[in-house]
Amino acid sequence: MNSHLYRFAHSRRILTPFVSHYGCGWFDGGCFIFARALQLWLGGRLAVIVRQELLHEQTFDHVVLSLPDVNDFQKFLYVDADGVATGDELLECWDTRNRLPDAALEDPADHVRFVGHLDKESWSRWLAHELKNRFGVPGVRELPRVLGRTR
Repeated sequence: MNSHLYRFAHSRRILTPFVSHYGCGWFDGGCFIFARALQLWLGGRLAVIVRQELLHEQTFDHVVLSLPDVNDFQKFLYVDADGVATGDELLECWDTRNRLPDAALEDPADHVRFVGHLDKESWSRWLAHELKNRFGVPGVRELPRVLGRTR
C-alpha cells in the first residue's frame, strides 16, 4: 500500500504505541478505534464488514468510516487504515485479500455490534488529533486525493 493514510497509520510513531499497549494493529483488533478516530476527525458514520452467517450476531469482522461520495450521491466512500475505497472495492478486497467471499457491508452499522469490542475513546481522540495535524480537515471532494485511493 502506498496511500498517504496507509503510510501515516502504519508509521512507527502512530502504530508502535498502540501495538505496545494492545498487542494488535488496525486490522487485527484495533479497527474500531481507528474508524472512530476517523469519525471524530471527518464526521460520517461507522459501517462494518460482517460475514453473512454472522449477520444476526453481535459481532463484525472490520469497522470502517462511511462518507457520502460527492461524485455519486447514491453511494458512499469507505475509509480505513488502508485508505479510501468504494463499497464494491472494499468488498472485493475482503473477498480476495481476507478470503471472506460472503462478506456483507452493513452501513450504517448496528451499534449493538460494538458492545464488548476494543473501545478506548482516549486513543481515538489522540489519533483524530494526529490525523488533523497531519492532513488538516479535507472536504469530501478532496478526500481521495489527500488520503490516497488505494483500491
